[in-house]
Amino acid sequence: MIPSQVYATGLEAKYQKLVKYDQQHKGQQSLSMQANLYKDYKALANQGHGCAHNALTGYYWTGNVTSQKFDKVFSLATKALKLGCKDALVTLGATYRYGVGVEINLNTAIEYYKKSAKHKNIYSIQQLVSIYKDTNKKDLMEAYHWLNELAKLGDKKAKEELKNCTFNGFFCEENMDKHF
Repeated sequence: MIPSQVYATGLEAKYQKLVKYDQQHKGQQSLSMQANLYKDYKALANQGHGCAHNALTGYYWTGNVTSQKFDKVFSLATKALKLGCKDALVTLGATYRYGVGVEINLNTAIEYYKKSAKHKNIYSIQQLVSIYKDTNKKDLMEAYHWLNELAKLGDKKAKEELKNCTFNGFFCEENMDKHF
């Protein structure tokens, strides 16, 4: 189902109601409550809602309510993206970063996270900072760029890190001349 059809059929309203309920009860969900949410997301996914497909990835990633199936995480996220769910970009970034259903590939993870960052997804930007700070893709200029993007979006930790110059001590004013 194409995204415009999702809205026309009322699926989006059902999905948003389900997400709101899910978020309001995070951390206090019993196993039966999780099972009901899983069934509701699955019903919406079966009706063609892309982000419902993406919501299901969490259940298969963690193994809560259903068995843990990493290949299913990847296939559901791929389908969600094809159906227009921008949140699937984050999920696909994570699958490639951590090797969930696919081989680890930081270049591909970065591509997905950057696409998601264009939509101001804070988690994706946090992942970009982390990748560029702490992996074999270390690039402190890129990390600093994304840390600034986080700060612009109001991320308190990013603002504090920039303010206190705790970013590896690299971008402290006294070090700027050494590096630029």
